Amino acid sequence: MTDRNDLDDELFATVARCAALFGETPEQAEDVAHLKSLLARKIGGLVFTTPQKFKPEKGETEFSILTERSDVIVFVDEAHRPQYGFAAKMDGAGVMRYGFTHPLRRVLPNAAVVGFAGTLVELVNTNACAIFGDKIDAYDIA
Repeated sequence: MTDRNDLDDELFATVARCAALFGETPEQAEDVAHLKSLLARKIGGLVFTTPQKFKPEKGETEFSILTERSDVIVFVDEAHRPQYGFAAKMDGAGVMRYGFTHPLRRVLPNAAVVGFAGTLVELVNTNACAIFGDKIDAYDIA
């Protein structure tokens, strides 16, 4: 999962060229309905998407579970940017909005989530370790 369409396209194209190494053809979710169909399979799958697709479908207010599979691993690129926000907030138009963490955990309740971040931000409302867990590895300028 990447937070920008251009980056999603770039990474998808790179992995698609190497599909033989993975043993299956990667797929890129076009919209919420397509993502739902891709994640409905019982086994396998290499799916590229953006967090904007983890949202209620038009006319719905609840996030429906996309899969309860426990063998789903979500790799989140640029995890320090759009992933925060378990709490709902009312926007200026009176619509309830969530950060991307809430729907991701709601629609994939049993998935393991690994975040990659070049900038690990730890502030009051933006703490990557609180969202993704302890650091697996870290590198610094030294």
